[in-house]
Amino acid sequence: RVLFNLAMGAYMSYQWSHCPRSFDLMLYYHFACGGYPFFVLDTRTQRFRGASLKNNHLLGRPSTNPETEPNQLDILCAWLLRQQQDRGNVPKFIVSSGVFVPNEVDTVQGEDAKDKSDSWPAFPATRARLVDHIVKNSIQNVVFLSGDIHNFNVAEIRFGGHDNARNLKALSVTSSGLYWPFPFADGDPSGYVHDSRSSSPMDTFQTESGITMDYKASNFNQDDHFCQIDIDKNNHCLTARPIGRDGAVIRERTLSDIMGSLFGGSSGLQGKTLEKTIDLAEW
Repeated sequence: RVLFNLAMGAYMSYQWSHCPRSFDLMLYYHFACGGYPFFVLDTRTQRFRGASLKNNHLLGRPSTNPETEPNQLDILCAWLLRQQQDRGNVPKFIVSSGVFVPNEVDTVQGEDAKDKSDSWPAFPATRARLVDHIVKNSIQNVVFLSGDIHNFNVAEIRFGGHDNARNLKALSVTSSGLYWPFPFADGDPSGYVHDSRSSSPMDTFQTESGITMDYKASNFNQDDHFCQIDIDKNNHCLTARPIGRDGAVIRERTLSDIMGSLFGGSSGLQGKTLEKTIDLAEW
């Protein structure tokens, strides 16, 4: 506990001091940039692990009175609903240190494997409530921004099991890291589910109300980078670009490119750029 307090003291002094104080001393906050709303989650200090997987909570224990004593998840859901009511289908960004999707391959093997996860798979009750809230309230164009897993990818999210689900657009963009010299230790693209419907076993997420969530992730890359997000309001789309050390968009490296760079005949940079453009709902 002493180490935790020291770490939090350093964080609050050097990082949190630059952040908005949206909710008094709570570490989560919201802001708007360029007319687009952002909600930054605290997925570390309020997480709770119970006796079973269904009793784990990522954004704080459930409140006994959400109206007068809301927890972080209550506030996030209310914020999403208000953004949809006030701004319509404008993209709404949720920043999560842990990746919303894709899930690790290991986590599809059962509840024990999920419970060992450090991210959303270990907290299905939190994920279920958020998914239910998004679908039942037709909250459009939700974009999750994440890091942590040391690779870039973009996942398109699809909902089902409800009349509102078919036309909803949502996605998850993962970007990390600026410097990661150990690609062999973490972030291998093969360690993450690419298509929840084709994995074995399938990785479809279903809530108790019957709403389902699937995803398809692509453009994985482990090179050091940062991610540039461009929103095209006229064409109702979002483009995610991984920018490498040289300031250029990172390119796909195929096996042929790699062999060419080793034995001559190719620079190893002949593949297509890894930028990904996703169509969103009109706003």
